[in-house]
Amino acid sequence: INNPFSEEANSRLYKTGDLACWLPDGNIEFLGRVDDQVKIRGFRIEPGEIEVVLERNPYIRESAVIVNETSKEEKHIVAYVVMLEGHDLQNTELRQFLKEWLPDYMVPSFFVEMDLLPVTSEGKVDRKALPAPDKNGNNIRKGYLAPRTILELQITKIWEEIMERHPIGVRDNFFELGGHSLMAVRLVTQIEEKKGRTLSLQALFRTPTIEGLATLLNQNTTHEPWSHLVAIQPLGSKPPLFCIHPDGGNVLCYMELSQNLGPDIPLYGLQALGTDDGDKPLMRVEEMAEYYLHAIRTVRPEGPYNLAGWSFGGVVAFEMARQLKGLSEEVSLLALIDSSAPGEHGKQMEWDDAELLVFLMGEMMPLSVDHLRHLEPDEQLLYVIKEAEKKALFPPDFGLDQARRFLRVIKANNKAYYDFSMKPFCGKIDFFRASEKLPEKFSLLEGDKDPVAIWSEFATEGIEVHKVTGNHRNMMVRPHVQVLANKLKEVIESNTSLSISQG
Repeated sequence: INNPFSEEANSRLYKTGDLACWLPDGNIEFLGRVDDQVKIRGFRIEPGEIEVVLERNPYIRESAVIVNETSKEEKHIVAYVVMLEGHDLQNTELRQFLKEWLPDYMVPSFFVEMDLLPVTSEGKVDRKALPAPDKNGNNIRKGYLAPRTILELQITKIWEEIMERHPIGVRDNFFELGGHSLMAVRLVTQIEEKKGRTLSLQALFRTPTIEGLATLLNQNTTHEPWSHLVAIQPLGSKPPLFCIHPDGGNVLCYMELSQNLGPDIPLYGLQALGTDDGDKPLMRVEEMAEYYLHAIRTVRPEGPYNLAGWSFGGVVAFEMARQLKGLSEEVSLLALIDSSAPGEHGKQMEWDDAELLVFLMGEMMPLSVDHLRHLEPDEQLLYVIKEAEKKALFPPDFGLDQARRFLRVIKANNKAYYDFSMKPFCGKIDFFRASEKLPEKFSLLEGDKDPVAIWSEFATEGIEVHKVTGNHRNMMVRPHVQVLANKLKEVIESNTSLSISQG
């Protein structure tokens, strides 16, 4: 409109959408916007424009878009969508659809599927009643792929900390999750600080996934000194839980357990020597226990200690607890997670590589002992790697050397198990027992004797059995791991209270 306050010809006044009032002292107080326009990282965003585009999608009945402000620095666009009955869309599909019509900065960071949008008494969308997006990933999100190597896990933790969301899969795209240039700078800086490895911003823009960055870092940098103490979840106010690797040597099996134990319980994994480095595997349980005790005392110099181990890991945890008692340290928890007891199976099972590979991987992919036996040892491994890659079980840079190490560690742990001679532990065992039997093809895992009866002979303060859902192989994944975590939390809290009252 023409500006009546100016003497200049053609002077104009423009409606900004900002609502303000003029104070008696001459200052102007900003009251907000008369529309829904907001500013994010310097860009003006009109949520209504995004809603119009969303509703062009033939599968979306209605939508609402808001800006969720987690802090003064961080604002995220959140889209709430109601789908037509019988239709489904993933985050990636919605983002791709919006990118055809909108610039990247207007594409929402979160999508939340709703049955109905909340409305006011006047029939308008009640934006204040819209739920906050679930940063734990329970929005419209499928195809989550968990970390498969320690490096992928470490990068994942950095992403989750910076992006304030959990979990993030190794193939999730940094920018599609709402990452921007400022976050990118923080990300590469933290990787350099925490991992001692240089990563360029260009590399992140070119390879914006955890899987890609891990591959890039492995290819382009010298290998850093390996730590066998893996901080799966290092934060929390309670005493940490130290979990020892099963016979495969890797500790990523404890990731879901850590997630379900909650943010207050730190969890560290003890990874076997020889798993991801050139070291030779340890061949005796006593040596493993001594080595791992030295590692855990770097983060917790004195007790009380909480120890746990699934399968073979329970055997090593038992010996660690026994050695700690010998050092006059307090062990407040010794949790054996469905661990076979030495002596339960009689003499050692003699398997060739083909049988071992089918036993280890046969539940996840179709493998035949007869087919593998017709191949040379390295050809067997290459065949398994190829089949595993089809199902994304291994990262893309998993090669023959890593497969050889994996097999070597399993054989070493198997021998250590059968050679181990137990001595009494002056304390109590909490035994978490899977309630379901294994499928017939895995029945060799079940010994002739009751493991609880054997363990109880070597625990001077007895053994308490906690039944959990699932079988030996699936009890560490959802939904069974949630039951395990809840029972484990109860035991930890009970033992901690008992320790305090006795102290």
